Amino acid sequence: MHYLKNKFLIPQMIVLAFATNAWSNTSTKDYWASFPTNGIAGNTVTGTFANGNSVVFQDSGSANTIFGTTSTSAQGYIVWDTSYNTASNPSTTGYTNAAIWPASINSISSQLVSRENSSGYAIKFTQPVNQPRLAIYSLDITDVNFSGTYKVGGTPITGSDVAAVTNTAGYFNLTTLSSIRSPIAGAGRPSEGCFNDSTRMCMYLQFSGQYSEIDYVSTPAGWSDGVGWQVGYAITLVSSDYVGAALAGTAATPIASVFANNTVAGVVATATNATLAPVGIWPTGITLNPDGSVSTTATVPAGSYPLQYQMCDASDPTHCVTSNITLNIAQISAQLDTGTVPAGAASVAIANVLSNDTTDGQPSTLVNSTLTVVTAASNPGVVLDPTTGKVTVAATVPPGIYTITYQLCDQGSPAACSMTTATVTVTGAANPLADTASVPAGVASTPIANVLVNDTTDGQPSTLTNSTLTVVTPASHPGVVLDSATGMVTTTAAVPAGTYTIVYQLCDKANPPVCATATVTVTVTDKSGGKATNVPTLSEYGLMIMGGLLMVFGIPYMRRRRK
Repeated sequence: MHYLKNKFLIPQMIVLAFATNAWSNTSTKDYWASFPTNGIAGNTVTGTFANGNSVVFQDSGSANTIFGTTSTSAQGYIVWDTSYNTASNPSTTGYTNAAIWPASINSISSQLVSRENSSGYAIKFTQPVNQPRLAIYSLDITDVNFSGTYKVGGTPITGSDVAAVTNTAGYFNLTTLSSIRSPIAGAGRPSEGCFNDSTRMCMYLQFSGQYSEIDYVSTPAGWSDGVGWQVGYAITLVSSDYVGAALAGTAATPIASVFANNTVAGVVATATNATLAPVGIWPTGITLNPDGSVSTTATVPAGSYPLQYQMCDASDPTHCVTSNITLNIAQISAQLDTGTVPAGAASVAIANVLSNDTTDGQPSTLVNSTLTVVTAASNPGVVLDPTTGKVTVAATVPPGIYTITYQLCDQGSPAACSMTTATVTVTGAANPLADTASVPAGVASTPIANVLVNDTTDGQPSTLTNSTLTVVTPASHPGVVLDSATGMVTTTAAVPAGTYTIVYQLCDKANPPVCATATVTVTVTDKSGGKATNVPTLSEYGLMIMGGLLMVFGIPYMRRRRK
C-alpha cells in the first residue's frame, strides 16, 4: 500500500510500534578439529578449528600415549592400532573404516588415538564452546569414563547434559557417564572393536551447555588397543524475521534491534559475536545499524518496504543466515483537541476527538483506527471514551484545565501510532436563584434567612466562603435590607405594606470575573393579611370649611323640623 506524502500535518507526539518477529531462520555449521598427522606423539597434542578456535588433548599420565593419525580413505576414519604405538612404526594393517554420523566428520583429515591410561586425559578448549561433540571409536573393548567433565565455571555435568547418538547397538551409561565399549559375544579378541564391523557400536555424544574442558579416563577391559577420538562443536545461527512500523515525516527507530531474538551458538546475538549487513540495496533513509537497530529518516515516503539482512558468525564470516524485514511507513495525523464547558453541569466537552484526525490519508474512524487513552485526566470526572471518541465532564468537576493524552493507531500489525492530547477547560460558574418571601407590616421580620441557600457556585452550594455577595439595587424602602455579610434579608416595623425588590450579585471567589445576579422579592402585608388600602382624607382646612357649612345650613334645617 502506498500513501500520499506530506499531505497531512505532523503529529504532536509519536509512538512507534516496535517490531515483532514471527519466523526464525537457522543455519548450523560443524567445526571439527584437525590434528597433526603421523609421526607426532606425546603427552600434549593441539588441534585447530576452521574458525580460529583450538583444542588441546593432554595426557596426565605416561608419555607418548596420544597419537595423530591421517586418513588414506574418503571417509577419513582411519585410526592407529595402538599395538604399534610408536611414531616411527605407524600401522598399515589392523584398521578399517566405519560410517560415523554426522557426515561433516568425513572431511576431517586426522583424528587422535589415546592409549588406555587410568591416569586420565583432558580436552581443553582455548575458547569456551557451546554444545561440544565427541566422536568416540572404541578399539576392542576399552572403556571410557568421564570422570570430571566440566562446564564453564567448574560445574560438573550430569547425565542430563549428554545426548548420545549411536549408529549400532552398544551401551553407554548416561547416569554415570561411563562405559563406552564394543561388546562382542563370545570369547577372544573383539577384532578392533566397532571399526571391524560397521554394525557394531561407535558413539557420538553431544553435550549441552558451554564448556572449557572435558576430562575422561580410558581403561582397558580385557584385550584393548585404546580409544580413537574426534572433537568438534557446531555453531547454529538463529535469525528472526521482523516487521516494524513508523510514521512518515518523522525520524524513527521502528526496530530496536534485530539481535533481540537472534542467537549465535545458543547465546543471544550481539555486535561482539555476530556481524550484520543489509542484503541488496536498501532505500535511502532506511539504515541497518551496527547495534542491530533499524532507523528511518523523516524523508522516507509512506509505503511498505520488504527488506533482507544477513547475520554472520563473527568468528567465521563464511557462516551466515539471511532473514527478512518488513517496514510499514504509515501516514497518521492525530491533531490537538480542545473543549470548554462551565462547571456545575454534566456536559460534553468534545463530541469526537477523531473528527480532525486522519489515518492513512483517510478520516480517522473507529473502524480504520484504534483509540487508546494513554494518560487520563487528573480529575476522574473528565473522561475520554475510547469506544466513541467523546469527552464528557461531570457536574462535580471544579473549574480548571484538564488534559487527556490519547494514542491513535492504524490497523497494521504492528500498528503505527500517533499520540496527541485533548484539553478541556472547565470555567467557573455562579448560579444564583430568585428568592421570594412575605411578612406582615408593623413588625420587624426576617423574611429570608439567607439568599444563598438555593444558589450554587461551581456546582457546589454557595457559601460566603466560596462566593462573594454584593447588593446591586437596594429596596425602595430603607427598612427592607439585604445584609451582604450574612445573606439575611430583614424588614423593620416601619415598613408599610407593599412589594419590595432587591437585586444582588453572586461571584465565584475562585474565579472572580465569574458573576451572576438574582432578585429578592419581599411582600409586606397589612395586619388582616391583605394589602393595605389607601383611604382618601381631608386636610384641616377642608374640615373647617365643612364645619362652617354645617353650621350655616344644618342648624336652621334642624330647627324647622322640630317645629
